[in-house]
Amino acid sequence: MSKKAHGQIRRSQVITTWGPGSLLDLPRLAVIVGGLNTWPHEKDLEEIHEPRLARKLQTMTGVSAPRLYAPPADSNDPRESRKGIGVFQFPESFVVQEDPKGGAKERSRRLVNRRALDERGRVDGRNVVPTRFVRACPRGHVDDLDWQGFVHGIEDGCRRQLWLDETGTSGDLADLRVRCECGKSRSMHEATIFENNVLGTCRGSRPWLGSSSREDCKLPSRLLIRTAANAYFPQVMSVLSLPDRGSAIQVVIADLWDDLQIVELKRKKLMVKDEIERLKHTTSETLH
Repeated sequence: MSKKAHGQIRRSQVITTWGPGSLLDLPRLAVIVGGLNTWPHEKDLEEIHEPRLARKLQTMTGVSAPRLYAPPADSNDPRESRKGIGVFQFPESFVVQEDPKGGAKERSRRLVNRRALDERGRVDGRNVVPTRFVRACPRGHVDDLDWQGFVHGIEDGCRRQLWLDETGTSGDLADLRVRCECGKSRSMHEATIFENNVLGTCRGSRPWLGSSSREDCKLPSRLLIRTAANAYFPQVMSVLSLPDRGSAIQVVIADLWDDLQIVELKRKKLMVKDEIERLKHTTSETLH
């Protein structure tokens, strides 16, 4: 998990676009937004008192008396400590920015794991960029692609260098092939054919809770473009916020309502009296 600030998003975006488990591109990193366990302590958060929403969430989740908090916001005062939400670097597969050899329309780049990067996040002095492909299952688990398994199949134990070959400039999956130095290769378009299950079964990975967080799952994996609009959908819950009846001020007004009515009646009588006096004065001036 990152321990320093690498970017900023608006508080409203935490609720809608980039909540826990969403995939986000920061200026220098591709990350997955951490779960609530990465948020600041409760005492450093703004609590939201909305009984209707709390009751609705209690019914849905079974959590007794849930408490609501707003996403943390940093102060503009540099003397105050930073607050924020934790993120984890994800995915952990990268492509090396190799020098083009086949022209702009054809290029091959090495596929490497995060463990192959040096302390500056490079490979052989070359920059890397995270792959734009991950896999997910209908239960919401998300994981890196098993690139070796995709090319060779589960039974083959080859671990030679993989390359991502591109032809054309459109970025279409049909123009991408994953190639191993052993000679085997496979088109990325095949990863979209769900019935073939070429991405294998889900491992139950939940990287927003940490790299070791997993649960049992054997559903087939699906290809997911991590920057696509359909990569993350928040479950937004809302209620109408209305003032509760029986508040202190309403009780007082109810008790004094008869007296308040008398005051209002007297005010109207005075207004009528003043208007009559004004008309009488105007009429008298006219007659003179």
